[in-house]
Amino acid sequence: MTTLILPPSDTPFGTARDILANGGIIAVPTETVYGLAVNADNPTAKSALYALKGRGFDKPFTIHLASTDKIPDLAIVNDTAQVIITKFLPGALTLILPDKQGGTVGIRVPYSPIFAALAAHCPFPLAVTSANLSGQPDTKSATDVYNIFNTRIPVIIDGGALHGTPSTIVRIDGDNISVLRQGIVTEAELRAAIHG
Repeated sequence: MTTLILPPSDTPFGTARDILANGGIIAVPTETVYGLAVNADNPTAKSALYALKGRGFDKPFTIHLASTDKIPDLAIVNDTAQVIITKFLPGALTLILPDKQGGTVGIRVPYSPIFAALAAHCPFPLAVTSANLSGQPDTKSATDVYNIFNTRIPVIIDGGALHGTPSTIVRIDGDNISVLRQGIVTEAELRAAIHG
């Protein structure tokens, strides 16, 4: 049975944290769309999330954090990245940054107070993907999420109706940026911030 829980309350976030800590999947709102979240440090949980969505294993999940000060733990942050982080995060922007193993990592720091409260309760980063089946439209309400996944996830945190415009995805490679998906933050805004 799926439980629909309504913030603000310390109890829902504690419940969600416990589910995540034990390898479960929950649904949570960001400022853009609803997402499905798991403990990013749990490979079994991530495999379950791939299976639930029908998502290809070649498409990594974005790591969502409670605050920007956690970003250097996961990625290499150069001057260009720092300018963008300072200007736009928390916010509707996904950064693709070099990681410390020679690859890349996608990072989000949503400005949603509900997401921030959940992430603050979790002593681990969250791997998050949109709360839909792979290739299908994004979900903009808890009801939308329930209609797709119903009893297959134990908790949906209800954050009300969302506007549904996705985050902008930008890759930062040295001093160069590439916008991979246009969302709320525009390329012109990003370049203006970099060039001062």
